[in-house]
Amino acid sequence: MGFFSNLFGKKNCCLCGAECGMTKRTGIKNKEYVCSDCATKCSEHVRLSELDKAGVETHIIQMERQEKLFEKYFENTKKKIYPTAFEVQQIIFMDEIGMFTIRTRNNPKRKVNHDMFRYDTVKSYDYYCKKEKDQNGKEIFKEDGIVIKFNQPMEVNDQDVKAGKRSHPYVKRDVTVVFRKNEKTDDYANIALGHFDAIFGVDRDRTAMFGGASAQKKAEIKAGAQMLEAFATVAKATAKGELEEAANDPNVQAKLQGAMDSAADAATRGLSKYSQAADEAEASLDNN
Repeated sequence: MGFFSNLFGKKNCCLCGAECGMTKRTGIKNKEYVCSDCATKCSEHVRLSELDKAGVETHIIQMERQEKLFEKYFENTKKKIYPTAFEVQQIIFMDEIGMFTIRTRNNPKRKVNHDMFRYDTVKSYDYYCKKEKDQNGKEIFKEDGIVIKFNQPMEVNDQDVKAGKRSHPYVKRDVTVVFRKNEKTDDYANIALGHFDAIFGVDRDRTAMFGGASAQKKAEIKAGAQMLEAFATVAKATAKGELEEAANDPNVQAKLQGAMDSAADAATRGLSKYSQAADEAEASLDNN
């Protein structure tokens, strides 16, 4: 009786205290449970069974913050949506805040908070395609889209940091975004992948058809020139004993900030502007 009572009997949610039956709860660490209502506040990309009570509470706080970002910026930000026809899922890029979200046509898990993914937490992205064999052994198209991997906390090294990457706070596994289940409908996977390429500066090393420096080389040259000019300004002010005045001069401050921005742009292959935009969007929540 004890076994069946433990398996099928009602339990209490460790977060809200509500009584929940076997089909309306999720087991977490330390033999505790989360009711289905509390689970709807969590990301669909997180396995609650891997968390303890404190971990779930922290995650819900993260997701409520994500939802605030969504509510503040989704309607008022320019978007690039792929695919435009909403068949299964869509990925929605918001370059102005350096983030994207994923929209699913059906929401069987009744999730109430939206994931807002920062561009700089993306580790890789690739084409996804699922095929199955029929009774004759012929491969049949089932669905396609893209698959995205995110940087994990223990995997981000010094080189990643210099390249502007940061870890994702809770997504541990690949996220597959299914665009279509009919091969005859428009293919948007390559368009979405191309937008990721633009974000991460994949083509910045490409030179013009008739020669000339690549976009990345130009960025490096610009950063070097602006840093030299900034250093010269500081050195000149120091020699004149006017360093404090220079530090408070808006023109000098703008010159120094421009040099730092150019250096970050070159080091991150253009990713830094999206990171800065994401930082500003997140900070705006704290300023309200």
